[in-house]
This record gives sequence, structure tokens and C-alpha cells, in this order.
Amino acid sequence: MSRKLPLAFESRKDVRDGLKRRSLRVGIVLTEHFTLSAFTVFVDHLCLAACESDRGSPVSVQWSIMSARQEPIIASCGVALPPTSSLLPPDRLDYVVVVGGILLADPQVDELTIRYLREVGTGHTPLIGIWSGSFVLCQAGLMKGRRSCVSWHHYRDFREAFPDHEVVADRLFLADGPRTTCVGGAGAAALASHLIERHLGRATAHMASQVLLFDGPRQGGYAQPHQALRESINGPHITGAIAGGISEEIIVARLRGSNDRQHIPFATRLDGSHPSIALAAQLMEANIEEPLSLAELAQLINVSQRQLQRLFRCKLGITPAQYYAAVRLRRARELLQQTVMPIKDIAVACGFRLPCHFSRSYRGHFGHPPGGERQATVGFK
Repeated sequence: MSRKLPLAFESRKDVRDGLKRRSLRVGIVLTEHFTLSAFTVFVDHLCLAACESDRGSPVSVQWSIMSARQEPIIASCGVALPPTSSLLPPDRLDYVVVVGGILLADPQVDELTIRYLREVGTGHTPLIGIWSGSFVLCQAGLMKGRRSCVSWHHYRDFREAFPDHEVVADRLFLADGPRTTCVGGAGAAALASHLIERHLGRATAHMASQVLLFDGPRQGGYAQPHQALRESINGPHITGAIAGGISEEIIVARLRGSNDRQHIPFATRLDGSHPSIALAAQLMEANIEEPLSLAELAQLINVSQRQLQRLFRCKLGITPAQYYAAVRLRRARELLQQTVMPIKDIAVACGFRLPCHFSRSYRGHFGHPPGGERQATVGFK
């Protein structure tokens, strides 16, 4: 019996899990002088994941800004955010997240919040510290015997404040049992994508990253940017070197210029084509790392393999396999141009199990090997 395709186009894992209702419930604690970018990047991913429910996918995403007080919490940039709830019972949440910011002599959170976090720590709800939120978890005694991940910018401060705690500053986030610690910027985005994929599926996680113009979901072990960034971008008020320093501090992988392009899924360009082609194209976009077979594509969109082959040849002049290869290679080119991912990792992320196969396919499609693409890109020589 043919499988009906859900309205939100799902990855292989999502299809395997079926159409059971999936949910993600997050309670967020903001510290005094929290970093607004870390909070917004994290929450914007959740917001976009929640939008899937409007497109027919049975998901439920809820988040609350929790506080023991009713006063607004002031970010380091001066923006004030009012809490949306009191400190919620931990058993009503999948995660409790502490978003930190500037380190000051005064406590980042009050004693009631510290007691609440300790209560959470005695149960089964995982705790997450973002930016200097890891400091708060340590101050509450919740990271004893566990490793913490901090920004390289806060590494020395952490060692001085908690000399008996193990700390790393070589990755975006780190899960150690029921505790996860995370840097800001790209780290908060990577962590949000990780949680969304875990609870709601890979396709939803990829969708959120692409809409926000991130290069794609990243794993926690992905290295933090801490290098000389491109200094060729100059503006009337700020030099490239200063911009690079700011980008490094908030964990942005690299500076981008006005010529950097958005990632536009191939499927978007097929509006008006045969519905089966558009559906197949969207499934391909959602399954780049683990490509679907022609048989799986045909089954999911309820057509025969022969009919799908005929439609692609008639309307586009190529086979589904050729179209799929172009989607994966185009994504590889974006990653080569816009990230510092190793070429072998890009090959795997785009569905090529053997580097030699990836290199041969890339050369055949673009006329030069993957290494030549990176060498020709400013900032990656």
C-alpha cells in the first residue's frame, strides 16, 4: 500500500518514525545582562519549528521565559524582556535552559532561581547552559564531575572561577549526561537544531537552519571559530579587523560580504511544474545526507518509478538521479564556499560515503575538484 506523503516534507528518519505527534517543551531562564543574540538565535529556531504545525506536520513546540520575579530582565544591549511565566514545574518541561551573558561581580540570578535549578537537577529534566549560563550551573553545584563547554572568550574566566571543574573550548556544545553546555552564536543555533532534530525530525531542523540562513545544522563537536577571519570587508564606520574580532567573540564562523548568496532550495524554483516533480524535489532537499532511492521516492509520492522517470525526462530533460546529484553537489559547493568544514565531512554530509566518489562527481559537475573550490574562495586559502 502506498504511503501518503505528509504536508511537511520529512527526512528518512521522520518517515520511519511515522506521523506520531511530536513535541518539544523548553523553559528558559535569562540571567541579568544576558546576551540577546544567543537567546534570539535559539528561540528563532524553536519558532520556525513550531511553524511546521501550520503546514500540516503534527508537532507541538512551546517555550517560556521563566522568572521568579515579575520585573523585565535586562539584556547586555539594554533591551528588556518581560517573563512569560513563573518557574514551571520541571516535569512539565523537556529542558530547562539558562542563557547567560556578561560576567559581572553581582550574581547573575537570584537565590530563588538557584534553588529552582537545584530542584531541576535532582530530577530527570536535562539542564542546558548557553553562553555564560554554564557559570550559573557551576555556581549552583550542578556540574561537579562533569565537563563544561565555554566560549574561548570565557575560558580563562571559567578556569579562575572554577579551578576544580573540567572545561573545554574547542567545540560548539557538549552534552555530559543530563547537562549540556553551549557557547553563543553559532553554538546556540547548533544546539537548537540538535534538539529540534531529536524531538521533531531532521527535516524540521534543516528547514529552520535554512530559513535563518545558517549553513545547516552542526554537531556539537564542530570546532569553534577562533582564527584570523577575513579582513577584506571595510565599511565607513568599522574596519575588517574589528568586525572579525566581534564575529569571533559571538561565535560566528566567518564574516560575510554582500556577494554571499542565500541558500535557495532547488524545489523553490519548480513552482508551476508537475506536482509529482515538486514533491520529489522537496523530498530530495530533505534527504541530502542519506539519499532516498528511486523506489522510495516513487512510493512516498504515490507514483510508479517509471512514471517518475518519465516526468523528469519530459519536464526537465534529466533523470531523477541526475537532479538529485545536482542538489547534493550544489549543497556541497555552498559548504565549501561558506564554511570551514573538512572536505571529507562535507562529502558525508552530502551523501557521498567515499571521498574519491565525491571528488570525481564534483569535478564532473563543476569542472574542478572540491579543493579547487575552497582555494578560490576568499578567506579559505
